[in-house]
Amino acid sequence: MVLYKMLKVSNSIPISNYSQVVISDNAGATFKPKTNSRVRLNLPSSLGMIDFHSSYIQLNTQTIANATHLTTNTYKMGWGNRQGVNQIIRDLIIRVDGRALETITNYNVLDKAQRDYANDLTLNNLESTWSHATLQPDNPSYSCTDWDTSQTPNVCNFNNISTKNQLQLDLSGLLSMKTGFPIVASGNVEIEFILEDAENCLVPLHDMNALSVENVTSSATGTITDIVLADAFGVHGFTAGDNPYVAGNVMRFQGKNGGNTTTRYFRVGANTSITAGEKINIPSGDFVASFLPNSLTYTDCTITPMFNTTWVSDSVAPTAITSGQWNYEVSNVEFVARAIEMPPPYVSALQKRIQGEGMVLDCPTYSMYLSNIQQNLIKQSLLVPCYGSRVKGVVSVPVASVQTPYRFDRNGKVDGLREYQAKIGSRVEPQRPVDLSNWTLDTTHQYHAQEHIQELTKTLSAVGIGERSLTRWRDNFLITRRLGAMGGSEDLSEKGFRWEIQYNTNTNTAKNAYNFVSMVRRIQILPTGVSIFG
Repeated sequence: MVLYKMLKVSNSIPISNYSQVVISDNAGATFKPKTNSRVRLNLPSSLGMIDFHSSYIQLNTQTIANATHLTTNTYKMGWGNRQGVNQIIRDLIIRVDGRALETITNYNVLDKAQRDYANDLTLNNLESTWSHATLQPDNPSYSCTDWDTSQTPNVCNFNNISTKNQLQLDLSGLLSMKTGFPIVASGNVEIEFILEDAENCLVPLHDMNALSVENVTSSATGTITDIVLADAFGVHGFTAGDNPYVAGNVMRFQGKNGGNTTTRYFRVGANTSITAGEKINIPSGDFVASFLPNSLTYTDCTITPMFNTTWVSDSVAPTAITSGQWNYEVSNVEFVARAIEMPPPYVSALQKRIQGEGMVLDCPTYSMYLSNIQQNLIKQSLLVPCYGSRVKGVVSVPVASVQTPYRFDRNGKVDGLREYQAKIGSRVEPQRPVDLSNWTLDTTHQYHAQEHIQELTKTLSAVGIGERSLTRWRDNFLITRRLGAMGGSEDLSEKGFRWEIQYNTNTNTAKNAYNFVSMVRRIQILPTGVSIFG
């Protein structure tokens, strides 16, 4: 309590603060996933004391298309998973005086859970204005209405301009600390993060489902002159002035003539435009010849974007592009530190404290341990090899192992789970397994799994994520267990932890269980140096 009061700013003490920008190592460098994916920020001890809670990381991001595919598939891309730019951080490592304090691998998986449960709609909308979490026309960060006509084919500027973003990494105990941190006493603080792969972050900006077509007009030679959509553009998330289809996009046409379904494939031409009348105008020659037989009339027509494919011909299905079609780059990485100018009496008291009994700071953080949920196996035991001494809880996110590039889904999947239970040493918690059967067995009604929700809310509160919203408890399913009550923790150093889970049937799919263990680590500052425990 004495230390907390020492670090907390008081109204009775005049405190000055100022902003100090720290540029990343390799200043001026451009970072990309896989090739140059490691970003470091080194905060010097000369900053004195830092208010980390009011500080943030600032960087520029730019979505880019692989030049190899520019002429074949150039759908507008944005940030997926309702996370925005925050998902680019795969692993987060923080060191104090060269010693690892926090290492949170797969940080973006836990970030997704925090956004779904800790933020309500208002907070998510507020944050999205600088994180680009929801790129919609009514969002001030929306940047996809302009075209770059200098390129052939013309592409959306979102794929060509660099946008500035701010990141506040609230899951880090140090970076979310609400008291001042005496970096002058601890020594340099190094923040390092590794970029997530592009195919796990970027998604098509607009709806890629089939669009109903009211009518299709073709010339005597089979060339399309225009396509009229049955639904208004707004139904599909775009406006007449914001065409989601750019030159090179591969599309599938399906229509019926005399009861028979015809399937053809085409590419969007360079001069395609969309009018306010919900009509896709196709200038002569922009589509491949023989797209339609001569002057035939088709009914029940649809056009479907063939995302992430390369066009072959009008009668042959396009081939899938496995990876590397889109990428992103990060530049101008800075840490904007809110530094506190310490009064001389405080500096003197701090020095005296360190030279005497030393200083101790507790830092809540997470460690991630990966478990594999096997396919087609009813009963499974998942080891979480954490043996920490101050563990507050475990949050597990069972994410599908098989993912589609540029369609990555970080949501946890229930997948017919019947029950789960934690095993701590020889003790099981809760005494009876958490029952999900009234939800996962009754697929018609899908009743609330009350026991599960109770466990969920207790754990999220204990580990510091919070439970402001439960609207997505089905969509992003978490397996959780609180350890230690009344704000306390549990020592697992000689116990260990595992999950016992059981599915309704043996038809479950393979998943990666990201087990985030909430724990408290201790920083001890002595005249001889810094030590980290826990």
